[in-house]
Amino acid sequence: AIEYYEKSLAIMLKKLGSNHPSVAISYNNLGAAYYYKKQYKKSLGYLKQVLRILQIKLGNNHPHTKSTLREIELVKKAMR
Repeated sequence: AIEYYEKSLAIMLKKLGSNHPSVAISYNNLGAAYYYKKQYKKSLGYLKQVLRILQIKLGNNHPHTKSTLREIELVKKAMR
């Protein structure tokens, strides 16, 4: 699945740009996939990209932004 998520992300980045909400979804999918493979450092990197986009597009107080912050904390906790 990760291979296809990465291909999808590359296409979206090329067509939509780095701050598009659909790109955030692709980053989130990759973050989740790596989390379940216990590759927490990679997961965290993708989730930070999700957070960056959501903060730009939705702001810090939006539920999706807050949910992403919680996901980041879960990954950090798993890394300990």
